[in-house]
Amino acid sequence: MPQSPEKRRKQVFRAVVREYVDSAEPVGSETILAKYAFGVSSATLRHDLADLVEQGLLVQPHTSAGRVPTESGYRSYVEQFVREAVLAERQRQAIVAAMSAFEAQRETAARSFARMVAEMTGDAVVLRLNPEETLFSGLSNLAAKPESQLTPLMLELSRALDEIEATMEEVRRRLSQDVAVFIGHDNPFGQEFAGVFTELAVPGVGATTIGVVGPKRMDYDRNVALLRFLKESGGEDNE
Repeated sequence: MPQSPEKRRKQVFRAVVREYVDSAEPVGSETILAKYAFGVSSATLRHDLADLVEQGLLVQPHTSAGRVPTESGYRSYVEQFVREAVLAERQRQAIVAAMSAFEAQRETAARSFARMVAEMTGDAVVLRLNPEETLFSGLSNLAAKPESQLTPLMLELSRALDEIEATMEEVRRRLSQDVAVFIGHDNPFGQEFAGVFTELAVPGVGATTIGVVGPKRMDYDRNVALLRFLKESGGEDNE
């Protein structure tokens, strides 16, 4: 049975976000037609994309025929789809091993742990062990992003790092759920960024706030799944 137009547009929207996360290039109807089997004509697909633009979920840059997600679009994507994300087993095993090292070698293990998560996500990681100790890893990951050519991205990051304790205190104050996603204007690290944060109990350390920070074009599925697994693993270690 063919999908209803509403369900199809939902999946078209998901495809556009995933393609843009992977490529950092505006996504055109030709790309969607070539890679996804929606079973509709190019004219119908262009109409779907136009509807998504009208809904404020996508925008069409004036220099391209493709579409990119808006800030509202990213929020809608997180609300609709990231709950389905699952972390790869090899990453689960690496996280469990790294967290178990905290108790024996706290500072060294914490820095290694932050670097590992930064490598897994391709974004930056901030780790607040206590109000006096905050670690930041992965700045080179952000510098390598296509968005980093835009001056506001690095300027906002510099300001957030200059006031890292106040920034992380604002994050901690707003953590009201297991895994919180802050996008654009909602993000204490600045409106050019997205962040996924959680609090967990680390053996030998106690309450710890960890966040993955990157451009709004981050892989929300992967990052939410990773931090959700961290949250669950930390809680299990301390029961």
